[in-house]
Amino acid sequence: MDIDDAAGKIAAAFCSTDQRLVEIGVETVEAEAPHIENLKLQIRSVIDQYQDAGQLTEVVLIDPKTGNTFDLARRHRNDLEPEISFTAASTIKVPVMISSFARMDSEPDPFTIRQLELMITESKNDQTDWMMETHVGGNLAPITVTDDMRTLGLENTFLSGYFYLGAPLLRDVETPANQRSDIDLKPDRYNQTTAADMAALMEGLYHCEKDGGGLLTATFPDKITQQECRTMVELLKNNKLPLLISAGIPELVPIAHKHGWIEESDGLLRTMSNIAVIYSPGGDYILSVFTWHPSNLIFDKGNRLFAIISTAVYNYFNPNLNR
Repeated sequence: MDIDDAAGKIAAAFCSTDQRLVEIGVETVEAEAPHIENLKLQIRSVIDQYQDAGQLTEVVLIDPKTGNTFDLARRHRNDLEPEISFTAASTIKVPVMISSFARMDSEPDPFTIRQLELMITESKNDQTDWMMETHVGGNLAPITVTDDMRTLGLENTFLSGYFYLGAPLLRDVETPANQRSDIDLKPDRYNQTTAADMAALMEGLYHCEKDGGGLLTATFPDKITQQECRTMVELLKNNKLPLLISAGIPELVPIAHKHGWIEESDGLLRTMSNIAVIYSPGGDYILSVFTWHPSNLIFDKGNRLFAIISTAVYNYFNPNLNR
């Protein structure tokens, strides 16, 4: 609105006995783009509102187009230093998939594709073990997966054994994340990661699939191809689980993701996670969310937390779209 023009017209109308109607001119302008710091404030508020006392949640967002990113960890209504070690659970199957493709000389045959589908979409442990034994190779395949993650620069992600019941622990791994003195979530000795490591891995898949560039092809130029990345992303897109991050976005928006949660030895659920590339109309983005509960995480409450975080991020990238 032109304030000066409007003020003059209104003043004249007040002083008139018969010209009491005023037309005020307005100009339509584009709304300012939302700022990522405002999104961080919103995510903090969501975590504080929806997580229980003592619960800890870490959220990593990457905008691959602008490079904007944040890594936010929260507990007791306070920020924590991020890069916290969580039990990786089934999110570790994304590294297994990448290590497997790095050792295939050609596109996987139909039987292998089926094993990959069961590993990614249904989180089948037997098929995960088969992929490691057959394609990564041998009794020490989990260590090979870990070494691949180190080569990629992901020093907080490891797998130290097969998934079958009674599988031996092949290596006790110390990482910067699990050696912190301020936070210890008692993550599984067999598989651990951080929200940031998994976000970086998903970003690597995203760039490799889009243009053949990024972390994966730069690190393994003779082992991983753009076509292989497209196959891996398609496998992740076929994960139709309508929960967690998926629950916070419109149904028809493509999402390539892997979920993970695990019951501890006492039968209680403490850790939930979801790592994703979301192909939204307003822009693609990578979202990695991990949460841990000190006693027992009620699944429905955890799912609601993930969904509301996901909705907030989706609306940030799509401010002018009605859901």
